[in-house]
Amino acid sequence: MSQIVLELKGISKTFPGVKALNEMQLQVYAGEVHALMGENGAGKSTLMNIINGSYQKDSGEIYMDGRLVEIRSINDAAALGISMIHQELNYVPALTVADNIFLGRELVSGKWLQKQKMLEQAQKLLDEMEIHLDPASKMCDLSVSQQQMVEIIRAVSNNARVLIMDEPTSAITSEEVEVLFRIIDKLKKKDVAIIYIEEDIAAQLQSQIDKFKDSPKPAIILIPGREGSLGMGLSALNAAVERAIGTNILENN
Repeated sequence: MSQIVLELKGISKTFPGVKALNEMQLQVYAGEVHALMGENGAGKSTLMNIINGSYQKDSGEIYMDGRLVEIRSINDAAALGISMIHQELNYVPALTVADNIFLGRELVSGKWLQKQKMLEQAQKLLDEMEIHLDPASKMCDLSVSQQQMVEIIRAVSNNARVLIMDEPTSAITSEEVEVLFRIIDKLKKKDVAIIYIEEDIAAQLQSQIDKFKDSPKPAIILIPGREGSLGMGLSALNAAVERAIGTNILENN
């Protein structure tokens, strides 16, 4: 089994009038994709913002490689190798691909910015991921998918070990989704742990979901539409509920 790179124990978070998280537990494994699914308001984004340092937990513990850590800021998370790509991408449109990859970590010699070296290193990183982009291109001239790829490369260049992706396929085409999953597969082979916030990812993780189908008490029960957005439909849901509690309360009520 893969190594646990990140573990959360008993994480709770309350906002005024709202209990967002109540003793949440999570284990994240190196080189694996973890799909975080749930309705709006279930606490997915709150949990991820705690991991990446945007929010502070009220209680609980966070471990990195088995070591107790405190994540009080985005910089703390980055130092531990945790990066997050938000649904609203964070880049500077007027700067180049290379400039954005090294944003905040620019290569300098004395007082001089080493533009050529940044271009060369950016090209190397792009080539490793088989992303066909000119590092001298302006970000404002790229598609949403290409801009997203640049953010992934920026995380990789910053030695990310845990990469959180918030709704990464929401604004890209099906062809671009294929490219994204190919890049995710390459990151897995580099032992990068991926946390993917999006229901559609379940369709890409059917083999993982299948592990729970025949267990007495399924760990995952997907709630699709009547036709089944994942091709599962209500029949699979009915069977899972009946195995879990001994009777199908969905049909009996």
